[in-house]
Amino acid sequence: MTIESVVYSVSDLQWRGVREGKAVATGTYSKSSNGKMKPDTRYAEHIQTAGAGRIEISDWFRLMEEAIIREGRTADLEKQIKVARGLAWLHTEKQIREYALECMGNLRL
Repeated sequence: MTIESVVYSVSDLQWRGVREGKAVATGTYSKSSNGKMKPDTRYAEHIQTAGAGRIEISDWFRLMEEAIIREGRTADLEKQIKVARGLAWLHTEKQIREYALECMGNLRL
């Protein structure tokens, strides 16, 4: 069962625990400078959620936005975006939207 085949609610996607990042193997190998084969890795961040388990953060943003739209809570998201626009450390629209989604994910609804 893939993450795309399950429909999650906003409460399922609420954060439980910490956001963690680590190197994850991609399944490919490359030759190192001394001639040995080493696995290629990429950096991935994951979070623990209430009902969906451990999810990669990029998937979480997409799933959370879909759940908010499906549950008709776009007005709440727009309020969070409006607040986030006033924060000095957020510069791009992507940063503002992701911060607002994180706020929605941290609320105990």
